[in-house]
Amino acid sequence: MSHEQGKSLQTLVPTSDGSLTLLHTGLNQTYHSVNGALQEAQHVFLQQGLQYFLRQSGTATARVLEIGFGTGLNFLVSAAYCLQNGISLTYTGVEPFPLNRETLRESEYGRLLPGTGNWERFLSWYPGGQPFYLTGEQQAAGNHDNLREPERLGEQPGAPKPRKLGEQPGAPKPRKLGEQPGAPKPRKLGEQPEMGEQPEPGKRAKSGEADAITSELVRLELLQQKVLQTGPLPPADVIYFDAFAPATQPEMWTQEVISHVTSSLEVGGVFVSYSITGNLKRMLKGLGFSVEKPKGAAGKREMIRAVKNTPL
Repeated sequence: MSHEQGKSLQTLVPTSDGSLTLLHTGLNQTYHSVNGALQEAQHVFLQQGLQYFLRQSGTATARVLEIGFGTGLNFLVSAAYCLQNGISLTYTGVEPFPLNRETLRESEYGRLLPGTGNWERFLSWYPGGQPFYLTGEQQAAGNHDNLREPERLGEQPGAPKPRKLGEQPGAPKPRKLGEQPGAPKPRKLGEQPEMGEQPEPGKRAKSGEADAITSELVRLELLQQKVLQTGPLPPADVIYFDAFAPATQPEMWTQEVISHVTSSLEVGGVFVSYSITGNLKRMLKGLGFSVEKPKGAAGKREMIRAVKNTPL
């Protein structure tokens, strides 16, 4: 979420799940739910948006467009999940009025991000004009049986998982009839590159380590423009619509804005927001979406999730 007047009227406040959010004192509006900022980011955007798309599509890549980058919490939660699960994420945030760097530092959101030095690198970059990359270390195949849930504040990542009965670490898998050794296979959701497999183009192996592959899994670009001034938006699989509430920022919930934003969404793509109104449902249905009302984050009965059925 963002607002033009927010630069001088911001203060961090605690929420019910122990995480912080930013209060715009001029509007008396918080950037995230006071019933749990982290819980809202994980439930509305990660679980009902990105994870839902990955399950439905069966892929291990996703492109997310966020309207209202704000504090970056939705990005950090999504990036952490993708880094921990070997998912390639291209993330575009639209934010005409970026926060100051010190406010982000005081949010303590950096504890969500795995990897030594990634939070400091992000802060040093923010709100950089060039894309920002996060590198994920993917362990050899066989070490990860299931997709991991995102880390919570204060949780220590990296705890090893038990191997299956009789499974030997690093043991090669038998080849199928006619299968050529060394031939790469397409990756399914959550599947990790096998040890010795060459990184995909644009990814590089980590020098001196035979049991890990290092890849630039996450790419972030921040568009510092108002949404209707962006021109054509990049293609997206998932839209996180996280503007201030319609009563506070009605200009962000118009037919013009919703049409412009959803025009970037591929068929089968997913639109999610914490706010659900009759007007928004009607607009999305008119744009060729099927609309659902999943359970909302803490303190809200419902949210909105819409799947694009036809191109505009």
